[in-house]
Amino acid sequence: MINYFYWLGKPWEARLKLAEKFGLKRAGGTVVENDKVTSDGYAQDAVYQTFTVQRMQEFLDSKETNPVVLFDLCVEKAMKPEINENGKNEDTELPRQGTAIDEHGGDESATRRGKKKAVTGKGK
Repeated sequence: MINYFYWLGKPWEARLKLAEKFGLKRAGGTVVENDKVTSDGYAQDAVYQTFTVQRMQEFLDSKETNPVVLFDLCVEKAMKPEINENGKNEDTELPRQGTAIDEHGGDESATRRGKKKAVTGKGK
């Protein structure tokens, strides 16, 4: 089990990638108190239940049993670019910090600002 504040201490890019890889869903928005992030929108219980020793071992294909070591290795693995068989980087660009992400991983901010998505193809 990972301490929630240990989770929050990791870079937001790492938390976003790990949440995607482990299927962790946001439960709310970011909470800042006294200039310190106290919640990044992921429920504490969900973080505890998601990052178990067993799940991290499976993700890493490791026999390590120390949850802190496992979590740090998960962060390291998540931050490495994924290279496909053609030698190209498979990682997509992450949204800017503070950008809302829809359930499909897309940037909702353009839609909320009233911009329409481009439609291409025949049948206009």
